[in-house]
Amino acid sequence: MSAAHSLGHPGIGGRECNRTSRGADSCDTLCCGRGYDTSPVLVTTRCRCRFHWCCRVECQQCNEWREIHTCKVRPPQQKVKPPNIQGRVGCPSEASNSSTNVHEKIWQTSRQRLPPAPDEALVILAERATRAF
Repeated sequence: MSAAHSLGHPGIGGRECNRTSRGADSCDTLCCGRGYDTSPVLVTTRCRCRFHWCCRVECQQCNEWREIHTCKVRPPQQKVKPPNIQGRVGCPSEASNSSTNVHEKIWQTSRQRLPPAPDEALVILAERATRAF
């Protein structure tokens, strides 16, 4: 067990990241240069939703395979870090293994859900409209 795990911090390995992003949620930033693994995941969503007047929405359930990207776990014996990630926010320094509030905020951002699919957005809008009456 790593020092981060013993303190209740999840660490870098296993973080979900965005492979195509150049922002704070990118795999390069969140994984601190360790690389990432890609895995298929079956996601079930509401789809083909229809609003019936008045006032209900009926949807089907659709399954879709998506790829998720998670940071690789670096074995504890490795201590070398590529020079191009020095000073990056959220990456542990070589001198210290302590986590910071910024590090935790980036971790929480990386775990947020995907935005709703268009059909799910329709359901949300229809439900809000029925509450207004």
